[in-house]
Amino acid sequence: MQSSDGSFQLSANAHNHPADPGAAVSAAITATVKAKAAADIFRPVSAIVEEVLLDQMTDGPCSSLPRPEYIVRAANRKRQQLRPKDPLDLDFELEEDQIPDSFFRSDVKVRDRRHLILATDQQLQFLARAKSWYIDGTFKLCRQPFTQLLTINAFVRHEDHAKQVLLLFVLMSGRKKNDNCKVFK
Repeated sequence: MQSSDGSFQLSANAHNHPADPGAAVSAAITATVKAKAAADIFRPVSAIVEEVLLDQMTDGPCSSLPRPEYIVRAANRKRQQLRPKDPLDLDFELEEDQIPDSFFRSDVKVRDRRHLILATDQQLQFLARAKSWYIDGTFKLCRQPFTQLLTINAFVRHEDHAKQVLLLFVLMSGRKKNDNCKVFK
């Protein structure tokens, strides 16, 4: 407590405890994860956390280190600050640097509606080889100005195993037959 003459004196309720030996390491790990997550926006944060923990953990105690999933959350909050704002209408400029390379396929416009098609090269190869496609439309996942997430799934075979996999994504702002025809062209 500081007295009126500027000197410091212990108060009756002194708060004193030993320093946490792992606090500096914990802070450095969290800061490094956040910096790497901001620099490489497409790499999974869980992989970044694992890499940093393996690289920076020492043999000493680190009781103040948060659980890995908390570090992942902190890094994802940091990434959220870097993302473009959600569009309010369909007249927005698509920031392709925020989309992984070769994932954005097409921006299909039908009158006053807009549909964004997304898939990797490998996903398109699997789709081309598939005998059957399974198409699904989900409405609850989309935010305005989009109203539907259309997905195309197919079974992908590897050795003796087959699994149904999402292979193409279409963010749609309309659900008319003409929209679907344009998208599938």
